Amino acid sequence: MDYYEGIGQPWEMFGVDEATWRNPNWQTGHSIRDPKLLSLYVDLEDAQVEMIGRAIKSGKPMKIPPYYAALMGSNPTGVIAGKSVSDDVSGVFVQSVPTPAYYLFKAGVPDPMSEGTRSAGAAYQRYVDRVALMSSPSGICHMYCGHCQRGKDMNGFDAGVQSDTLDEGIEYIRENSNVKEVLVTGGDALALSYGNLRYILNELSGIDHVESIRIASRLPVTHPFAVTEEKLDMIAEYSKNGGAGRDAPNIYVATHANSPEELTADMQDAITRIRKRGFDVRNQTVLLKGVNDDFGKLSKLCTGLHHMGVNPRYIFQCHKVEGLTADIVPINVGQAIVSELRGQEGSSIPVYAVNMTGGGGKVVLTPSGDGGIPDFGYRLSRDMRTWDNNVMKYEELLRVRESDYENGMREMARFYGDESILDYSAGDAGGLKVRETSSRKFRPSMIVVDDADTGKVLYVTNVTAPDVMEADEKLDKMGFYRNGPELGIDGQPYVTNPSEFTPQSILVRAPKDYGGLQ
Repeated sequence: MDYYEGIGQPWEMFGVDEATWRNPNWQTGHSIRDPKLLSLYVDLEDAQVEMIGRAIKSGKPMKIPPYYAALMGSNPTGVIAGKSVSDDVSGVFVQSVPTPAYYLFKAGVPDPMSEGTRSAGAAYQRYVDRVALMSSPSGICHMYCGHCQRGKDMNGFDAGVQSDTLDEGIEYIRENSNVKEVLVTGGDALALSYGNLRYILNELSGIDHVESIRIASRLPVTHPFAVTEEKLDMIAEYSKNGGAGRDAPNIYVATHANSPEELTADMQDAITRIRKRGFDVRNQTVLLKGVNDDFGKLSKLCTGLHHMGVNPRYIFQCHKVEGLTADIVPINVGQAIVSELRGQEGSSIPVYAVNMTGGGGKVVLTPSGDGGIPDFGYRLSRDMRTWDNNVMKYEELLRVRESDYENGMREMARFYGDESILDYSAGDAGGLKVRETSSRKFRPSMIVVDDADTGKVLYVTNVTAPDVMEADEKLDKMGFYRNGPELGIDGQPYVTNPSEFTPQSILVRAPKDYGGLQ
């Protein structure tokens, strides 16, 4: 597995030795919150620094551990002297650095899951048998994710547990015997102090009807050194699978990796520490523009997680949170990409789903092979059937006025030094006009409406799904060799039938002595 590919030893970038670099307290104490500080470690233009600073001041705080910043590479935006020199933008950069897109495209809602109206204290519920316990505000997170569904809680400082609302939520769980599973989330559950996390686990494990506890944390991905032996040993004291006995709850960990750039040796070490205590680890990916809306990247992410010992359980549609307009991938595009994952290791294929706005729960979007080659055409809205058989209209893209769209695209072209962001080809989809941006660097999918507030849709942008791939193209992107037996010992030819596989290594191999094995 590649370790900080292309940038050498990351501690050298920050002027410290390896032992200091791996100290979780040093990492936490040196979080990057200022774009000028970030520009000391990665290449950013002065104009980019100014625009990132404006995004932060407009309500999108930044907080990046040095470890995670190092994963961006030396030039995360591919811009030199104001000009684009590469089509690639680091997926780590997109997730962690507020760009002008946040304040240029402000559509969306602050609370898409209606947590403010579906909660008892810190307990949020949308299924009969499961409750999410908000153990802390998002301010406690070691990194502020740009696509966070609880961005409204990122207040720029490290808030602690709110004891009154927490206890009210725990009491609700205690009184509701239908609750079998509790998701301890926030914020980031593993970012809680040792004492606060112990208090929560002690309370929940003492409730007879709670059979399972899910601990949600991005630390294995963004700050793996903070996944400490001490904290994991404490969690195991309350877990059936950690040795606490058959009457204890099952505890497992849900983490959140979105990009193959995040799969490092240090993440693997953190996952290994977690699994040594008997905890399963499951991943929830968010489908994000410029991060993983590409078959090759998504395939590498999901298979890499599987090989790490992490179940890549879900790929979620991005929430329609205020300011995330440019991050959302059209459902038809997501379905086209996810459908191509069939053919790789079965346990590395996630479920594609959307959490319905308003707290309606998950709706599965994964397409099947039934009916032949599907038509992944864009639809302005869809009828979604929730778990309790409510049918809801869902429009996954956000609406932007034409003047705001055109101004925003000009500013993003300046940010990325790429005038081709303003170029497009025209088409249509289901009677709608479509514009497909020429640049790969910034290709937001939006519903563009007139400026007169009539709601008239003028066109939609970047909604065309990729073509269905031939098998050879797909296998190339998965990293397989397909050039035939002449490769010999240098690689594996693409075969699905062993009788067609005759590499040179078999022809010249000496008979093996199996030591009498019959």
